[in-house]
Amino acid sequence: MEANNNTKGILFIMIGMAFFSIQDSLIKYIFEEIALFELYLGRTIVQATVLISIFLITKKKFTLKTHYPLLTLLRVICFFLWF
Repeated sequence: MEANNNTKGILFIMIGMAFFSIQDSLIKYIFEEIALFELYLGRTIVQATVLISIFLITKKKFTLKTHYPLLTLLRVICFFLWF
């Protein structure tokens, strides 16, 4: 059973990386006509809509609490400074 979960996890990672690559390519293509901040705002709105829809459909409970607040803050700062 655990081997099946590992295979499933690897598959999900590969699909996620493919989506990141596709998203990056689309942003570079669209960036010539639209401002970068508008792209990120649109991406954030779409992602939030999809995530909220998934949580409402599956009726799963989710919390916005982290066990590592300092690492989370560092990640947010690094992400902000990278772009």
